[in-house]
Amino acid sequence: MAGDISETSLDDWNRMFDLNLRTTFLCAREAFRIMKKQKSGYIITVSSKQALALPAGMGAYALSKGGVLGFAELLAKEGKEYNISVATILPSTIDTEANRQSMPKTDPDEAGWVKPEEIANVMLALIKEEMPISGTAIKIYGKV
Repeated sequence: MAGDISETSLDDWNRMFDLNLRTTFLCAREAFRIMKKQKSGYIITVSSKQALALPAGMGAYALSKGGVLGFAELLAKEGKEYNISVATILPSTIDTEANRQSMPKTDPDEAGWVKPEEIANVMLALIKEEMPISGTAIKIYGKV
């Protein structure tokens, strides 16, 4: 997460933006090109609860995830005339092996981490039901 801004190296800053915002941009851009031609589609980006909370000590991570949220809002506007819907998922901490290793003293169940399957189920419901929620951000939090 890189620590507070005074402790954040440019390499750490760039790593967070590459990992979170650049990868979202590259994947969504290619999908968007195809969807524009077919005049339909659904893009779901994954941001984070931290994009809204902006907690101290997590600046590079939180701001890169905030960039994902803003990017999705822009895509929703650009996709409207092509029948492309764009939504963003904002999960709290996801129960992954990487998160378990980086926070070994935290009990994922007690902390209310979100299981990847829960996120996948929300995404599937959005696509299956073709919900008209383009431009929205959906919070998926475990224990609040």
